[in-house]
Amino acid sequence: MCIRDRARTPQDIPRVRWLWLRRMFWLFVIGMAHAWLLWEGDILVAYSLCGAMVAWWVRRLPIGWLGVIAAAFFLVHVTLSFSQYLSVWMAFGEHGSPPLGMPQPDYEAMRDGMKQFMAPTPAMLEEDLAAHRGSWSDVFAARAQANQFIQISGFFFYNFWRSTAMMILGIILMRTGVFTGHRTPRFYASMAAICYAVGLPLVIFGLIDNERHGFDIIRMALVGTQTNIIGSVPVALGHAAVLLLLVRLGALGGLRKALAATGQMALTNYLSQTILCTTLFYGYGLGLYGKLDRPATLGIVAAIWTLQLIWSPLWLSRFRFGPAEWAWRTLTYFKAPRVLRTPDDRIAAE
Repeated sequence: MCIRDRARTPQDIPRVRWLWLRRMFWLFVIGMAHAWLLWEGDILVAYSLCGAMVAWWVRRLPIGWLGVIAAAFFLVHVTLSFSQYLSVWMAFGEHGSPPLGMPQPDYEAMRDGMKQFMAPTPAMLEEDLAAHRGSWSDVFAARAQANQFIQISGFFFYNFWRSTAMMILGIILMRTGVFTGHRTPRFYASMAAICYAVGLPLVIFGLIDNERHGFDIIRMALVGTQTNIIGSVPVALGHAAVLLLLVRLGALGGLRKALAATGQMALTNYLSQTILCTTLFYGYGLGLYGKLDRPATLGIVAAIWTLQLIWSPLWLSRFRFGPAEWAWRTLTYFKAPRVLRTPDDRIAAE
């Protein structure tokens, strides 16, 4: 049972709210450590802030109001994204002009930088390769620069609005029985067909348009990025519907247990992916950064997924939590929960 569902009486609410906020605080701490010490692509910081700032406070609103709020957050996200990229086009397009007060030399330098972002020079590529194939401190310096953007501008202009909208959408789909698997196979089949019919054309169009225009950053800003932002949501829901349909039809066999265990250890598996991949690619590990082609990279993805599908059920056959989940619960409750499974635990799990 989730923390947010344990407030049975009005007297329970302050205590449970405090537990929820503590849980989000420690997720924030874990995310910051992950982002700064391991990998700048962290999402835990954004999830913790969205969970603390919005999810708790709206969780029990009527479904209709939740839908309105989710749509509003997503609309703000799309509007901010389009307006941001529109400003890029106005300033750096073919007939762009310097923003008010910007000297012409600075403007020209910024235009060149925008072009090199999508078509970096050999010197820029070498600098990036050297940083990520270097020591831990070399990688940290590059990561710190990226984090300054991701965790400030990236959060307020992108992650906050999109992540919150998706969280609220998840609440809706859980409360309506969609994500709990309580709908009929026909419902999930229809959901997948509709979501793919809406989302895939948008995403595919954006990809083709990007390729056709040589991944020009101005064109991507106005077309390719926007179609992906909108189309990726129904595509993700289509994927979820297919998985739920397979579960309802009993078509996954033993893979269902492996997937469930992998989900129960989601935080551990998320962090372990970072540890495995940074060890493989960064200079303080095997230094494979920039040395593998796409098929080889996809092979590593498949290998890590397979490894996690194997080790998750094996771990949970002996222990009640993944290592990261156990640490998170211990920090939240200020008490270490029992970690070893008993025979009764195993019977209940079956």
